[in-house]
Amino acid sequence: MTLSTSEIDSLRFHLGYGNLTDNASLYTADGFQMVFEQVISPNLSTGTEDASTTAVVAGSTTVITLTDASEFVIYSKAMIDVGDDAEIVVVKAQVTGGPETITAKFAKAHGAAGYPVATMSGKARLRFMLSEAERLWEDISGKSVTATAGIKSIGRGQVEWFANGSALRSKVKQYQELQRQIATLCRVAPDDTFGKGSCSLSLY
Repeated sequence: MTLSTSEIDSLRFHLGYGNLTDNASLYTADGFQMVFEQVISPNLSTGTEDASTTAVVAGSTTVITLTDASEFVIYSKAMIDVGDDAEIVVVKAQVTGGPETITAKFAKAHGAAGYPVATMSGKARLRFMLSEAERLWEDISGKSVTATAGIKSIGRGQVEWFANGSALRSKVKQYQELQRQIATLCRVAPDDTFGKGSCSLSLY
């Protein structure tokens, strides 16, 4: 399954290229549009994508039914569900040629409404990392972090944050590492100016 417009926008944003439309590309010169169309999109690997309606209880080893389980071999990893419900599991058993099933240990619960199940291709990995990047970005800009840090002083383009900024610092480091992993997967150089530039953050 090809990446959706919202997923492409998410990829642009988390690689640091912003979300301006194609009409602005002549002015931004970010290079992302050409790289995505010529390198990332046609070459990012796609594995088997299926769906299951087998309900799963969190913390259980469960047999789930698929339409085609042939690519979900034992010891391989599979991407289960999406968004906050997404998780990566290891296939413990596989049955093909009848009711197609795989067995895995699940950390999270999954309903019976036809959640996605995919082999760990480039697109599946990217979707998982983009979901994690969105979550971290929400944490960085959310009240749980901003409530623990505040402006200590403002001087010539520099902002300093007073004590209890460790929560923000930790989240920013996690986000930057995830940004690096996404860039490595897509073979694209990120615009890693997050937390840099004319406004520097000194955390204590």
